[in-house]
Amino acid sequence: MIACPHCGSEITHKEISTMYADTHPNVTQDEAFEAFMMFEPATFAMTNEEIELLTRKQQNAMWLYLTRLAKAMNDAGLDMRTAIRMPIMPTKDNCKHEMWDRVQAALYPEVKSSRHLSKRQVNDVYMNLDRGTGELFGIHVEFPSEEEMRRLGELRNAKTNH
Repeated sequence: MIACPHCGSEITHKEISTMYADTHPNVTQDEAFEAFMMFEPATFAMTNEEIELLTRKQQNAMWLYLTRLAKAMNDAGLDMRTAIRMPIMPTKDNCKHEMWDRVQAALYPEVKSSRHLSKRQVNDVYMNLDRGTGELFGIHVEFPSEEEMRRLGELRNAKTNH
């Protein structure tokens, strides 16, 4: 089972194959499933508008931002009490679940996973979250640029090749 790119609900291999087979009748179920899964970046037709979903690099940029946000909050002596009313040290995971996901849900309740956000939607979530952390805590964390993510990827590749 995987999440449907349209609604976020769980769908099976057979359902994916059937959806694809409706428009590609000469394709086997396995070929349909492979074709469905190999989009990078993934694009899916949604209400007559093509939405380009986040690439793996963009997902990594989001997690890097959340890591930096958690560090900035920790450096400022803040805890997650503001989000969940208990003194918990900020981490990238609880920043994602308690802050990012809440802003995302408020802006885009139909999108169940950050993997299904468009680039514009990620920017909207980031801008609202950054404005909120700026107003509440005086913390502004830049979202990682494409150039920074490229350099980090090169460094990671260099480390694995040695």
